[in-house]
Amino acid sequence: MSFKFVRELPTPAVVKEIHPVSAALAEIKKERDRMISDVILGHDDRFHRSLFC
Repeated sequence: MSFKFVRELPTPAVVKEIHPVSAALAEIKKERDRMISDVILGHDDRFHRSLFC
């Protein structure tokens, strides 16, 4: 199988430059990332409860 190169994808830095995020939105993302991490690491049992309820 071969691929045809249409155009180069932008780097994450370029995407962040084109679409800046407000400080408030960045803080919301940081908090949600922490919540997800807590579930994955077993510090929060929400996922476990939803599987076995």
